[in-house]
Amino acid sequence: MYHFSDCQAGAAAGCIAGNNANPGTQASPKQNLSGVSVNTLPAGSQLLFARGGSWAGFSLSLHNLNATPSQPLVFDAYGSGAAPLLRTSSGTAFSVGGNWGNTTDDGGYTLRNLRLDGQGTGHWGVWLVQNVRNVTLDNVEITGFQIGVNSSRGSPYGVTGLAIRNSRISRNSEMGILGAYSDSVIEGTTFENNNFSGSFFNHAIYYSNGVRTVIRNNVFTNNSTVDGVCTGGNVTAHGVIDGLTIEGNRITQAAATATCYGFAITTGYTTTEEFRNVVIRGNTVINVGMGGIAANAAPGILVENNRVINTQPTVQYSIWVGANGGSKAPDAADRDAVVRNNTVCLTRPHVKSVPISASVPGAHVSNNTVITGPSAQTGACAI
Repeated sequence: MYHFSDCQAGAAAGCIAGNNANPGTQASPKQNLSGVSVNTLPAGSQLLFARGGSWAGFSLSLHNLNATPSQPLVFDAYGSGAAPLLRTSSGTAFSVGGNWGNTTDDGGYTLRNLRLDGQGTGHWGVWLVQNVRNVTLDNVEITGFQIGVNSSRGSPYGVTGLAIRNSRISRNSEMGILGAYSDSVIEGTTFENNNFSGSFFNHAIYYSNGVRTVIRNNVFTNNSTVDGVCTGGNVTAHGVIDGLTIEGNRITQAAATATCYGFAITTGYTTTEEFRNVVIRGNTVINVGMGGIAANAAPGILVENNRVINTQPTVQYSIWVGANGGSKAPDAADRDAVVRNNTVCLTRPHVKSVPISASVPGAHVSNNTVITGPSAQTGACAI
């Protein structure tokens, strides 16, 4: 176990810097990671950063073959006060899994109770490099980067077992999370003001390919927004996906153009795409643009118990299966959707709005409620 304390810009008053000649105990911490061979530490090792401390120029490449899922290499905080501030003005804060071309299935890394700040010029907060497993981000703040978390899946293992919990991913210029991963969960996390250029091609979460992933109980606020108007994506999935559950999330915008979507599980590539075993349930989507919940190439998709609320006088397909003109060969065919028990609230419905659209072969549409006018602001529609 090593303890570290540094007092660069942003440190709390009273911060006392450590010294790299120290043994690294809590009473005598080191200053930074210089001289510590992180990638040869034994399984279960802990590197603890002082609360109230601040480090400049932080950048670390992790490829520790001793770490395991049951005995991970842990980066955490100690003491009291604000979470440690790790500042990265260029490059990536944590590269996890080695260098590009990594083919080892190493894994077992935990980042907890840390603040990663790219200062508006950093590249990526956390980069999952091609083949890595069992990476946990718990109560981590990632801000000021181009991309908060970037997963670059490779052969033969890919990125598996990613867990992002109870964290805050905010004000990253392009994406909050980008990439492909499997057997993973993103939950209890706040995504705020990512993609502040409003680009239609960037999103709070852009998930591309994987199996058995859960996006649950997260809050998305003002992503892809310029001057208070959403013009880009919130949660988007493309590629080939088998097993995706999106539940209990909340997306909130003040206003939006047609290019702002809430949850979009839709085709976007020139290669074959299909989304199987997709469940979208219990979410609330407020004031997005053309599509509140939009899907195509998703045979058998289940959309249930969601609320889509629009207080704008804009055209919206609130729940839209067969979205964007529907899937086209060679993508998976639109069919057998189940759309049930959803509530759509349109305070000022546009004449061209379509609350529920699931005109695909074999669709089962039942027990959905559409509320319009003043009644769409109270009761089941209350924001």
